[in-house]
Amino acid sequence: MINIRKDLIEEELLNINSSKNFKYKKLSNKFIDWLFNHYYCHEMCENFYDSEPDTDEEEYNMYLDYLENTDEYSEKEHTKEEKKIIYNKIKQMYIDYEEERIEFCNWQEPYFEGNWDMSQKYVDKLARYVLKKEIRNIPNIKDRLYVSIEKKQIRIYWYGRDILYKDYWFVFLRKEK
Repeated sequence: MINIRKDLIEEELLNINSSKNFKYKKLSNKFIDWLFNHYYCHEMCENFYDSEPDTDEEEYNMYLDYLENTDEYSEKEHTKEEKKIIYNKIKQMYIDYEEERIEFCNWQEPYFEGNWDMSQKYVDKLARYVLKKEIRNIPNIKDRLYVSIEKKQIRIYWYGRDILYKDYWFVFLRKEK
């Protein structure tokens, strides 16, 4: 469900540093190549917004059984009508939980040189891949992408929690000459 919440974006940008001037910048191949020629990815962070509502285990198993038209998951026997009722209940729970889900970051995955033996080359390669392959081709990117360009540092924030269940933060530092 597409839900670009400007208030959440503003809050995120203010949390990092209110003095930064974030604007939309087109992620063209030319810009990405320029970025990696002059800067290195000091850190990339995936912020996950993929929590789920609390459900009763047996009811969730009934939901899965109905979804897949099986009797594999439930521990007890249930009629197809019972499963359908629970399926609709669980489906509604997910719809009702959506507003809460996109406001709650439940996991962060940082990528930087030295973290879990990552090399700078690996971090740069991953950041380039994410920018070119995951983010650049998303619809409505202009409403989701915010870039702050300074002389020694570039920060990029991408809001995707509503569609990919995660946001990205990138911090690029100027390469030494």
